[in-house]
Amino acid sequence: MAFRIYLPATDRALDAVASIPPTPTSLRGTETVLLVEDDEQVRAMGAALLRRNGYTVLDAKDGPDALLRSAEHQAPIHLLLTDVVMPRMSGSEVPGRLAPSRPEMKVLYVSGYAEGTIVHHGILDPGIAYLEKPLTPNTLLRKLREVLDDTGGRSPSQRAVGVRRYACACYR
Repeated sequence: MAFRIYLPATDRALDAVASIPPTPTSLRGTETVLLVEDDEQVRAMGAALLRRNGYTVLDAKDGPDALLRSAEHQAPIHLLLTDVVMPRMSGSEVPGRLAPSRPEMKVLYVSGYAEGTIVHHGILDPGIAYLEKPLTPNTLLRKLREVLDDTGGRSPSQRAVGVRRYACACYR
């Protein structure tokens, strides 16, 4: 068996070819995060981690609870951190429901299902900010900071459109 790898030729120096995104100087923050997770223990640990790192956390047990928490909170919510697969309302439905009242809110999805599975089944579009469970505290904080600090990318209305509005048939 033989493998062949074809790479494009270049005259540029290696450091000009490889572009590594900058690492955030701090993983701490002061933003408000709406954490939506149906597993009580995972939600409690996530909320405690975020609070220890300076974030204000509104925690919700599911989609309808997230809508209620958002309505009760008058100040900005900077990021929605939501599980994808949940009973009552999927995590992929929550940002679309919140978009009219929270147009600047960014979204980070997490799931125990592989990203390829989530995309393949049409629950999320490719390119959405996503983390696969299980994850380490450092991985979560790093991705959270990356999403919050991203000033480019899709507009709030495009983020809502990028999410399929139906639940996965593969509930736990």
